[in-house]
Amino acid sequence: MADEINPILHWAPRVLGILFLLFSGMFAFDVFEKGFSLMALLGFLLHDPYPVLILIALLIAWKKEKIGGIVFLILGALIAIRFYSFLPEASGVIFIYLIFIGPYFLIGILFLIEGIMKEKSRNV
Repeated sequence: MADEINPILHWAPRVLGILFLLFSGMFAFDVFEKGFSLMALLGFLLHDPYPVLILIALLIAWKKEKIGGIVFLILGALIAIRFYSFLPEASGVIFIYLIFIGPYFLIGILFLIEGIMKEKSRNV
């Protein structure tokens, strides 16, 4: 079925998801300043849970595009609400939202479009 879908549409959300995972994970590496340990690894996972959430959403979306797209959109909405509740003064700075929250919506929409197109090609 993936042969009937444009390869760019198929790979774009996956590559963007991996890049966004690496980008968001980069912010949690400061826990390893004093060296690697089990506590540092636990701190890494707890300090910034977003890469773990992105990884889970990406694993779901890899095979179930529509479900994964919805998961990315829900994550984007929940993180936007959480982000606003902690940083209400940043609400006027759209650039901050675009960098940290926009990719969830972009990736989610791309996965949804691919899932819908795959579904339509199966029904034809």
